[in-house]
Amino acid sequence: MNEALESTTVVVEKSFANEFIDFALKQHRWISKLGYINVFASGTYPITEICLGRLGAGIFPDMGKVHVAAGAAVARELGLKVTDAAGKEIDWSGNSRIPLLVIAW
Repeated sequence: MNEALESTTVVVEKSFANEFIDFALKQHRWISKLGYINVFASGTYPITEICLGRLGAGIFPDMGKVHVAAGAAVARELGLKVTDAAGKEIDWSGNSRIPLLVIAW
């Protein structure tokens, strides 16, 4: 994990709190501390906060492209990185879900 992100607030967007707990505590051991869980049920709000510089990064697992495409386009225009978990460009064609979208400064 990027050292700069180790001490910052990062949003992880999941639809339900129990999904987030499973994601954070069982699937991804790199999440070292949980501050609180807040479910927005949409990528729009957290992506806006990232674009405004209020959050350092966002992790959006298993997202439908329709929920994040516009925000990701704005973020990319602002110079943020918009990638998958491996740092590769997202394929925005088609209607498939994105396994893990990362938006970060």
